[in-house]
Amino acid sequence: MENNLDIAALESITHADNYNDYVTDIFVSQIDKKYNIVDFGAGFGLFTERIKNLGFNISAIEINKIALKN
Repeated sequence: MENNLDIAALESITHADNYNDYVTDIFVSQIDKKYNIVDFGAGFGLFTERIKNLGFNISAIEINKIALKN
């Protein structure tokens, strides 16, 4: 994941508020806060940040150097 299309996809998902809310709501309804969570392929960390702000213990893993800078 080191090309412009991948980064464009990550950038577009940051603006998809309804989708992001939907995914977050599903996740939160299925996972207990007692679990440690790993977000593999975290991209810009949008999901990680949302889940962390809700009180979950979550870590992000991303190897794309461009995504890591954002």
